[in-house]
Amino acid sequence: MIDAILTYLIVAAAAAFAIWKLVLPVRMRTVLRYALVGKSALGEPQAQTEGCAGGCPGCGLAKAKPGV
Repeated sequence: MIDAILTYLIVAAAAAFAIWKLVLPVRMRTVLRYALVGKSALGEPQAQTEGCAGGCPGCGLAKAKPGV
């Protein structure tokens, strides 16, 4: 019984990790990461369609360049 519970927990953790890394875009991960902590992301745009004009390297909130 305990083996089955541990197996399900391991599989659920692996699935959550795969969804986090492979499915969610970087922008959504950044917003969720800050939301889970209870803070707002630095420079977070008000609307989801907008992006931060700063374009900091590695920031998931930066506005995508046209054609990319």
